[in-house]
Amino acid sequence: MAVNRCAEVAERVRELYEAASSGDRLGLLPLLTQIEIDQLSQLQIPTWDGNVLSKSTRNNLWQKGLIDRWNGYQIVNIYGFAVLETLGLIRKEFRG
Repeated sequence: MAVNRCAEVAERVRELYEAASSGDRLGLLPLLTQIEIDQLSQLQIPTWDGNVLSKSTRNNLWQKGLIDRWNGYQIVNIYGFAVLETLGLIRKEFRG
């Protein structure tokens, strides 16, 4: 099951970056509420469960395939970073 989810996320990232040349990246983004965008931005660094803005919002982001969770921590995955980059919300210290 995890392999299938990884393949799905990889496919969405590929579609997102292919669309960059056509100028349609925003059209491929998942629909996100403002709190989901805020939480996604918070999770650019590993964040302990007790420190997330909202556990239900965290669950929504995980179900959308934007974050990874492990042993009480969560962090944005590659697809989530692609979303943040498209929205112009990557933290300055993470930019190359």
